[in-house]
Amino acid sequence: MDNAAAAAEIIAAEFGHATLRRVARALRHPRGQWAPIQNSVEVGQDVQLRANGFIARSWTSTGRCAKLVTAPVQFDETPASLVRGPQFAEHTDEVLRELGRDEQTILDLKVAGAVT
Repeated sequence: MDNAAAAAEIIAAEFGHATLRRVARALRHPRGQWAPIQNSVEVGQDVQLRANGFIARSWTSTGRCAKLVTAPVQFDETPASLVRGPQFAEHTDEVLRELGRDEQTILDLKVAGAVT
């Protein structure tokens, strides 16, 4: 770490104006890890992310397929499976029933504007 600033200057001078192809060729056999910074489109098309299960399909409430980046950790080498998040107030009635509220109470809460 004592030479981090000097090392950053050397790397910037060497690669600062280079193309990604040139940098990838130069770092083909490094002693450490490296990866380019990617935008959201590039991440979605990353071959390694896809091969390792880090891009998963999920479906919206309307049935549209969405490809999303999963959690970056796999505890048992099993890719994460994604489910859509709930719509606004989608489970309100169910939660209130689980809390012991009857249908009339749920209706009264809705009329009062306490829940939707």
